[in-house]
Order: sequence, then C-alpha cells, then structure tokens
Amino acid sequence: MQLLAALTTAVTLAASPAHSIKASGNLPLRPHWKYHLAFVSIDLSKGPGHKLEFGDLTHSFRALSFSSIQWGSDYVRFVGTGVSNGKAVPFVAVAIHAAGGDSFYISWDHSARRGGPIKNGGITIDGR
Repeated sequence: MQLLAALTTAVTLAASPAHSIKASGNLPLRPHWKYHLAFVSIDLSKGPGHKLEFGDLTHSFRALSFSSIQWGSDYVRFVGTGVSNGKAVPFVAVAIHAAGGDSFYISWDHSARRGGPIKNGGITIDGR
C-alpha cells in the first residue's frame, strides 16, 4: 500500500465521465501458477453488477455498488459492496497500471487478498 500512496495523491470521486478504467485478463493462482488462472474484468461503462468482476477456481465475485473510487495517475482503488458466490459482501479492490506490468488485487468480507500480475490482458486508466 505504500507504493500506492507514493504514486499520486488520490481524489475520491464517484464514477465520473472525466475518468475511465478498463481491465481484462488472467491472474496466475497459487500454488499452480502455470495451470490455474483467475480472471478480472473492469469497465465502468457496463451495467450494474458488471462494472467489476473477478473469478477463480472457487469464487465468483461482482461489484454491486461503490462507496468510493480513488483515482490516481497509475491506479484506481474501489471500495463498495459486491456479491461473492451469492453472498453480499463488502470489498476493496486495487487496479494498478505500471510499466513493469499491470496488477489487480481484491479482498472481500475481510478475507485474504487475492490477485496479482495480469497476464493475457492489462489495465488502461484514462486512456494510458
């Protein structure tokens, strides 16, 4: 999280036409990094329940609402309520666009963080 603070001072906004983020791709999962993949999809122009989605071998998650969205020059942090395997849960997610590779991390219902480097895809923030 120190890296996120160092990237830029964020302004907390609701989803705004002044900002855009799109992400899609796969994330390798432990312990079988090469064989089992999770997926992420972020597109704020999509309809409710489809703006932020994540799935892996045992979880299916989609965001229902955002209580805050922080926009930085190289990251976007989401806080809100979503559905994981049919259960309403609070969540925090971070999408990071970096020269060395994009990453996505999510935690819901106060559980362990999931995510990592995005493979076969990437993150675009405000056209970058």
